[in-house]
Amino acid sequence: MAREVFDTDGHIFERDEIMFEYLEPPYRGRKEVLLYPFFPPPDGFHRMARRIVDKRPYVVGEDDPKTWAEVLDREGIDRTVIYPTAALGAGYIQDPEWAVVACRAYNDMMADRYIKFDRRLGAVAVLPIQDIEESAKELRRAVKDLHMAGGVLAPAGFPKPLGDAYFDPLYREAEKLGCPLAIHGAPSKGLGFDFFQSLIGRIYYHAELWENMVPYVIERIGEDLIIYASDYPHEPDLAEAIRKFEDRKDLSESAKRKILSDNGKRFYNMEL
Repeated sequence: MAREVFDTDGHIFERDEIMFEYLEPPYRGRKEVLLYPFFPPPDGFHRMARRIVDKRPYVVGEDDPKTWAEVLDREGIDRTVIYPTAALGAGYIQDPEWAVVACRAYNDMMADRYIKFDRRLGAVAVLPIQDIEESAKELRRAVKDLHMAGGVLAPAGFPKPLGDAYFDPLYREAEKLGCPLAIHGAPSKGLGFDFFQSLIGRIYYHAELWENMVPYVIERIGEDLIIYASDYPHEPDLAEAIRKFEDRKDLSESAKRKILSDNGKRFYNMEL
């Protein structure tokens, strides 16, 4: 059985009124910015409203730093890396200057409220891809100064595919830093990672612990590129899912350990 669990993708429901406190001038203290969302909806749908109409229950867990630490203790998870929810719509921002400011506010909030609160709470930086040079600078600041695990690309709504040469400065910076760039809600083609020799073969895949296809995927790509993500607070019952995964008879103990722990630690260059 795996003795460690490394959650590679948890979430928060970030709130504009909290990020507001981390805005830089000239936006600092200007409450009129709260009249509109900091990040546009990523797909045009109000997801909670749709669930109400469809009568589908949705339990939203608390996601403040203290509760997140309690979740790790309660669910038997040793460490997590937290991703945004609303900020996955960052690619739809039309104003590059605001994109930089909003992303920096989110990143500063995560470093101050979560990473400093408990070393087990990691986070990835949201990057303002509307200005790719600023995006590369923000990745370096996030990794070096804010102690974030890497960056997340949320390109939905952005007109250029991730394989476009436009993204080269960001990819080069990630390569220099030796940090991962995760893709969340992005297209499945044209990722551009084949531009850099050291990134070849370093694309990792998230699998749900209950998926029956995991053994067949392992046959194709091996045990070393599959990672576990809790998706909390979007998904409940983490401990039960982990227990059932550890009881699976169709996976080796080596595969279970790598998926639950080793591969995630290697992806983020972290130790527990």
